[in-house]
Parts: sequence; C-alpha cells; structure tokens
Amino acid sequence: MSFDKVLTLPFKNGGIVKVLIGGVLMMIPIVNFFSTGYILECFEQGAKKKENMPEWEDWGNKFVNGLLIAIISFIYMLIPMIIFGSSFYRLMAFPRYHMGMGMSLIGMLVFLAFAFMLPMVTANFAYKRNFGAAFELGYIFQLIGKSLGSYIGAFLLYIVAGIICMIIAMIPFIGWLCIMFISFYLGCVGGFLFGSVYGDAIKGQQ
Repeated sequence: MSFDKVLTLPFKNGGIVKVLIGGVLMMIPIVNFFSTGYILECFEQGAKKKENMPEWEDWGNKFVNGLLIAIISFIYMLIPMIIFGSSFYRLMAFPRYHMGMGMSLIGMLVFLAFAFMLPMVTANFAYKRNFGAAFELGYIFQLIGKSLGSYIGAFLLYIVAGIICMIIAMIPFIGWLCIMFISFYLGCVGGFLFGSVYGDAIKGQQ
C-alpha cells in the first residue's frame, strides 16, 4: 500500500467522521483505550490489504484491545525505563564522576531498538489477536528482517509525517485544539502503513 494512499485513506468513505470520533475519545484518559483499540484494527485492515477505515462498533473489544496494547508497550519500554532510572540515580549520586553516562547511552539505544520493533509487534498482535503474539520475538525479528527495506522506509516516513503533524499542532490558538485529532489520524495512518508491510512479510510464509 503506497504512502500517499495511506495518508488520504482516513478521509475516504466517511472516514473523516470516524477520525473526529477517535480524536474526541483520545482526549479523555482511560476512555482513550477505545481509540487505541480502533488504531489496532487499522493494523489488521492494513495486514489484510483492506483499504477502508474500521467501523465504530464492538466497543467492548476495542477497549480491551486498547488496554492490552498499553500493557504490551509498557512491558517493552520497562527495560529502557529501568536503565534510564539507574543511570539518573548514578548521575545524581556521583555528579563529579559522571557515573551513569554510559548507562544512559545504553538505555537510549535499547529504547530506540524497542521503539523500532513496536510497530511489527503491534501488527503481529493485531493480526493474530493473541496476547502472546506480541512476544514472539524470534518470529517478529524474522518478519522485520524479511521486510527490512520497506519496514525502515515505513518507519522513516512515519517519523517525517509525525514531525509535520507536530509542527501543524504548534500553530497558535488552532494547533493545540487539533493535537488529539492529529495524533489519532497519525495512528490510523501508521496502522495501515505498518500493517501493509506486515501483510507483505507474512505472505511468503503462508
């Protein structure tokens, strides 16, 4: 699925209303799990090469899946958080000796590695709808390796799109009102984009 198609997909066939609903829900703590669950369905749609936004239905399932994604992300980010916490303690306890600088660098590298993995982790969970699928590390590494070029391309394009959206969000008076809608839109775009890469990667294994 081409990037330009993915960018416009959330606005087709009444999709803009769905984005507005997701953006409103995104503003409310806990309730935003509905939005996260919806974005997870975009990953599944992308993996199955379906070019239409999911419907706002089956709300209970969306909430549970959104909560599970939050738990999965927390588990993956727990290791770099522990490393950063340890390095911060060392820097504060021994400021003259710059202890913790090396550990901070390691923490940053681990964080980047896990952040790079998470889209494929999410896609595997979305496609299989199994909590354990998020931790099939060997299989996930295999999929990333198999689609490395397109995966890196999708990752970089997503970062660029995120930067552009954040710049728009910084526009005085208007930008801050749009930030949640932009975040939700970007989540849907990322879902279709990485889901499509995942779908291509698993095609040769079926």
